[in-house]
Amino acid sequence: MAGWRRPFFAVASLSLFVLFSGPRCLSSASLSSLSLNVIRGPKVRTGLKTEGVQHISDRQFVCPPRRPQEDRHHSTSGSSRRWMVAGAALLGALSFSTLARAADPEVDLYFGTGTFYRLQHELVMKEALELGRREGDITALAGYAGGKKAGPLERLCYNGLLGAPDHVSLGHAQVVRITLPTGKISDFTKTYLDQIKERKLAQQGSQFRAVIGIRGGMSSQYYPQIQEACEGRVKLAKGEGNEPDTFGTDTVYVYDSRRFPWRPAETSNQFRDDPPTYYDRDYKEIYEKQKKLGIILRTGCPGE
Repeated sequence: MAGWRRPFFAVASLSLFVLFSGPRCLSSASLSSLSLNVIRGPKVRTGLKTEGVQHISDRQFVCPPRRPQEDRHHSTSGSSRRWMVAGAALLGALSFSTLARAADPEVDLYFGTGTFYRLQHELVMKEALELGRREGDITALAGYAGGKKAGPLERLCYNGLLGAPDHVSLGHAQVVRITLPTGKISDFTKTYLDQIKERKLAQQGSQFRAVIGIRGGMSSQYYPQIQEACEGRVKLAKGEGNEPDTFGTDTVYVYDSRRFPWRPAETSNQFRDDPPTYYDRDYKEIYEKQKKLGIILRTGCPGE
């Protein structure tokens, strides 16, 4: 839930400042700090970084010369009351909205179809644009799932070089794990389904089969949301592990992620291009940021 704490406390701090400061001014330093975190215009997609128009410029709320002490006692009480009402309204509305989002529990899922390069990019962009996540908050990571066995230390690798436990021979599919608010499961499932038809002809094999994983599988309390999103588009089948390819069919296997957990792909397979499609620099920079934060870790597979 760390993703909601920063905006919540920033909103609360700003609202309390307005509430108790009345019509006094913001200093340039405090304004600059607040504008970077809270006071932003609509987000504009330029890769994955945010550009916005500040609603308050540094030339607004400039502090006037202080009045003599005796003059300040004559400020109108009506003005102060208006500021307090406005501050209370701002605090109530923004804090309620933030807490409402925070109250929506989150759940881990994974999706797979074709290679994980394209699917990861599409899910990352949707996270950024619709959930407001940036760099270290992005949760869509490439990995493997759906096989009955794994290698030593639960490790899986892209290939079997130097005797590594490759995901293909062990029956796994290439997938992307993502953490979502439960209210967004259906929406993201529909985005995933759009990617099934984008699978390239050359991507054939059991490692490219269409899969969805969620805790509890078809018995999950959130499965009806997946079912609703898939209705009339694909046929959902219970995953038992090591299934064949689904190319040319409308089948999507649904796994219980407790039995068939997601395991991370190599660092070299995170946030990569999907030739002949090449992604912008902002997308690639997420890799560097998450590596520094310790979100992406080496798996010990060859080629990292």
